[in-house]
Amino acid sequence: MFRELKINEHSIVPKYEQIVQSIIIMLEKGQLKKGDVLPSLNTTYKKLGVSRDTLITAYKSLQDMGIVGSRHGKGFFISSTDTHRKTRIFLLFDVMNSYKEVLYRSFINSLDDSFQVDIYFHYYNRAVFEKLIVDNLDIYDFYVIMPHFNEDVSHVVFQIPFNKLVIIDNEIKSKLSGYASIHQNFENDIYNSFQKNESLLKKYNKFFFVANNTFQFIPKKIIIGFNKFCKDYGFDSELVPEILPKIIQKSALYIVFNDRDLAKILSELKHKKLILGKDIGVISYDDTPLKEVLENGITVASTNFVAMGEIAASFIKGVTFKKVENKFELILRCSL
Repeated sequence: MFRELKINEHSIVPKYEQIVQSIIIMLEKGQLKKGDVLPSLNTTYKKLGVSRDTLITAYKSLQDMGIVGSRHGKGFFISSTDTHRKTRIFLLFDVMNSYKEVLYRSFINSLDDSFQVDIYFHYYNRAVFEKLIVDNLDIYDFYVIMPHFNEDVSHVVFQIPFNKLVIIDNEIKSKLSGYASIHQNFENDIYNSFQKNESLLKKYNKFFFVANNTFQFIPKKIIIGFNKFCKDYGFDSELVPEILPKIIQKSALYIVFNDRDLAKILSELKHKKLILGKDIGVISYDDTPLKEVLENGITVASTNFVAMGEIAASFIKGVTFKKVENKFELILRCSL
């Protein structure tokens, strides 16, 4: 029976819990039936590559759930096939940062106690991303995936059954249908939000787009939309890889993605005695609670991460599979 059981050495899920969930899945697939005897502790734990205590903890947990019983001298057996288990969700982020925390809390708070969410991170490592998905296929009820790559990763993501898949934030372009997504339209979002506020942006002579990709996913579509807007409306613009003191100049606007670059700009402003929102402008990508109060408010170009989390959760609760573009706007504050 344990040929069907998978232990993922790299999972944050404890090994005993992996054993429990694997046995539950075998029950649901009909691979185990009421009355079936489980392999003995002494002959099994080494085969699984776990400690004896880990296997005992797994069997005890199944006993507490009423799934497994024991008879003195005869070991453990399946006493019930009624699992009463929580719906398990595999949640894969790139990294955890301030706006991801907003998204995560919104998602978690929109679910009830009948759901269990296990979160994983790929840190922009495509090999890690693919391994995490492949190693956890057929283990979870739903898979919520954040495919933050500019390359095509559909070949691995679409190994997940579409009736279990929810893609968030960055859509995977495909003619295939049947899976859910709640995502941004990166190119149109930045173009339309800047177009709406063109008159306000005219106070700046030059735009600097800080495309710092260090531990940060910047979709190519955002750069395409930004360049198209600047070309269509005659704005002088430049893409730079980082913030350097020499590019901090009066009457310039800076579009930044990570908090480190934002901090560098604010530090240089104080050094050069420039006034934020008057001498220079700053637009930060992705809203967070801190940006609402920092320097009396940092203007942000942002999707609504609270809504994104709520909608993703609603797909799972209602077993609804459709594609939705999430709301995006330029939230005007003192830095512009």
